[in-house]
Amino acid sequence: MYILDFRACPTARAEDDVACSDSAVSFPSSAANLGPENAAKLQRASVAICALGGVVAAGVLATAGLGLSLRGLVVAGAPILVAAALAFYCGSLRPLPFVASVCHAMAVVLASGFLAGTIATAALSLGVPLVDDRLAAIDTALLGVDTITLAEAVSRNPAIAVVLGIVYFLSTSLVVPVVLLLARQRRYERVAETAFVFAVMVLICGIVSIATPAIGTFAHLGIDAAVLNSLPAGTGIYHLEQFLGFRSGTRTVIDWTELTGVITFPSFHVSFALIPVWATRDSPRLATLFAGLAVLTLVSAIPIGGHYVIDLIGGGIVTAVGIVTAGWLRRSPAEAWRSVGLAQPFDTTR
Repeated sequence: MYILDFRACPTARAEDDVACSDSAVSFPSSAANLGPENAAKLQRASVAICALGGVVAAGVLATAGLGLSLRGLVVAGAPILVAAALAFYCGSLRPLPFVASVCHAMAVVLASGFLAGTIATAALSLGVPLVDDRLAAIDTALLGVDTITLAEAVSRNPAIAVVLGIVYFLSTSLVVPVVLLLARQRRYERVAETAFVFAVMVLICGIVSIATPAIGTFAHLGIDAAVLNSLPAGTGIYHLEQFLGFRSGTRTVIDWTELTGVITFPSFHVSFALIPVWATRDSPRLATLFAGLAVLTLVSAIPIGGHYVIDLIGGGIVTAVGIVTAGWLRRSPAEAWRSVGLAQPFDTTR
């Protein structure tokens, strides 16, 4: 993937990295980019993270003895190649920083997402024991009730179930409007930062799931058919065909066009919902909007996604790791910790 050199783009100067006057949503000038070098650094780091994900995916595939569908690679990989090519063309041959920034971010998001899905799906064939018993026990300790009870409560309110279902399944695509909005504001460093955090988050989720495979609350705890029929189609069980197929060994080829969310712990849906809130933190209106969607996603992850409560906590921790890592790349460690509301551990300067 091409690393966009903003210094070659006259429309991406530091003094231009403030709110566009014709935009409906603005960022304060104090939130302007810290410099094109940070964007380039984050982009290089994103490519490195994706490369690392590719190595891990290849290793898990080889260990599990699985293959990749050529058709799936071509169909799903084409958008990544197109985005990377456009990033190169619009960042070098014909400087268009908006297009280059967006395309680079989308290439990173797609590549890291497919690699994480490959890692998690292939790992199911390794025979690692499921951890549902432990996750359910933690939930009982945290809530005093199992999550099936929450699903049953939602099933008695069809309108709420529909809304939560829509929010849950749309949460995976929230990064797209965020990237477009940030790029429109010429916040190219923030675009690169968002893509980097996404890549770190989703690949950590995939790698962690190697050691923590779980089938989810609906299948593990059992859910009444009447309750399931009152919830949106596929709720809590949409991943079971692939999950069981690769666990049993009846499926031996991974198709990128058929990947489903087989990761239970940690919940990447939670991260998908939290990243937009953090990325738009300089715009109160946008941050409030995405915060509302994040709350709905958190609520929906249990009765719609079939997650355990501890999965949500895990997703939040993974998101914080990605944000702090990005902070270390672009600013001092103390500022990075403050960006997630924490004090720097072992800070000897205080």
